[in-house]
Amino acid sequence: MRNRAKRGIVLERCYVWLTFKHRILLREKEVRTNVKHCKNPCRAPEKEFQKVVLKYWRRFGLKPEKYWFDWFGQGENHYNKYFIPDNIWYEKITPYFNNLMFKRAIADKGMFDILIPEVKQPRTVVKNRAGIFYDGKGNVITKKEALTLCIQEEKFIAKPTLGGGAGKDIHFYDKTRDTKEKIEKIFSFYQNNFIVQEIVEQHEILSNLNESSLNSMRVLSIFFQNEVHILSAILRMGQKGSMVDNVSAGGIQCGIHMDGTLYEKGSDKYGNWISRHPNGFLFKEIKIPSYDRVLETIKKNHKYLPYFKIIGWDFAIDREGEPVLIEFNVSPEQNQLTCGPTFGKLTDQILEEVFVKKTLKGSAD
Repeated sequence: MRNRAKRGIVLERCYVWLTFKHRILLREKEVRTNVKHCKNPCRAPEKEFQKVVLKYWRRFGLKPEKYWFDWFGQGENHYNKYFIPDNIWYEKITPYFNNLMFKRAIADKGMFDILIPEVKQPRTVVKNRAGIFYDGKGNVITKKEALTLCIQEEKFIAKPTLGGGAGKDIHFYDKTRDTKEKIEKIFSFYQNNFIVQEIVEQHEILSNLNESSLNSMRVLSIFFQNEVHILSAILRMGQKGSMVDNVSAGGIQCGIHMDGTLYEKGSDKYGNWISRHPNGFLFKEIKIPSYDRVLETIKKNHKYLPYFKIIGWDFAIDREGEPVLIEFNVSPEQNQLTCGPTFGKLTDQILEEVFVKKTLKGSAD
C-alpha cells in the first residue's frame, strides 16, 4: 500500500513537471528573443557573470543561463546573482513550496468566497461550478433563473473559474448597449465553470490612471518560517480604450513601494521603460490608496492557505477605499523585471531551504 502511494506521488510530480514544461519552454523562447531586441540589457562582462553568478548558483548544483540575468538586469552594469531564472522558478521553487496538484481546485474562482469569506470580493451575480448554477448567496438555481438574474444587472463581467488568466476569455455586459441575447451567448460560450460578477467601481485615483480598465495590484507573498512576507508588488494599468490591465494584453506595469507610492519607472511586456503613462501622468507622483490595508489583508489570510506558500494576489481598491480581492494565483509569475530579485534579502535562506535543507520536502503531499 505504501509503495502504491509513493508511486502515486511520483506520477503526480511528473504531471506537474509536464504541466510547467510547456510554459517554461515558451518563456525561455520569449526572453531569449526579448534580450536580442532589448535596448539596454545588463552590460557587465561575461567574466563577471561566471565569477559572480555561476559561482553563487554552483553551491545549489545549478548552472543558470546568462540571458535571464541580461534580461532582468536591464540598465545595470553589474550582474545581480539573486535574480531567479523563470525556469528555476517554475520547475524547482514553485513546486517545492506549493502543492500544484491542488491548484485546479484551490484556484477555482468560484471557491474564493468560500475559502476566504472575510475578504471583500466583487459581488457575485451567478456562478456555474461543475455544471451546477448558484446565485450570489450559494443557493442552487436553474439556468433559466441564472439568466434572469443576469438580465436584471446593469453591467457585469463574466470569466472562467478554471484556467483563463492574462485577460483571456473575459466578457463584459452593459445593458445600455447589449441585448439579453448576449447573455445567452456568454452562457453558451462557457458552458460550465464560469462566474458572473459586478464590475468594481474603482477609487478615483486609480480610475484617473485609465478609466476604461480596472487597474489592479499584483502582490507576491511567501509564507516562510511561520511568517507571511510581502515580496513585491506591481500596479497593472490598461491603456486608453482597453478594458483589461494585463501587461500581456498591452497594459503597463509599475512597481509599488511599501508605502504605496509607485516607482519612478514602469515597463511594458517588452521591457521598454517609461516614467510616464501614455495617458500623461508621472508614475512617481501616484500613491495607491489603502495600500497598507491590502498588505494587512494578505498577511492575515495567506496563513490559512498553507499548501500554497507562494501566492500572487490581485487586488483592486473600490471607490470607498476598500481593498477588493479579484483573485489569487498559486503559480504566479515573478515581478522581477519591475521590482528586482524576487526574494530580496531572503534569497540565501530560501534557496538554502529549497536546494540544501529541504525541511519542507513532502510536507504538502
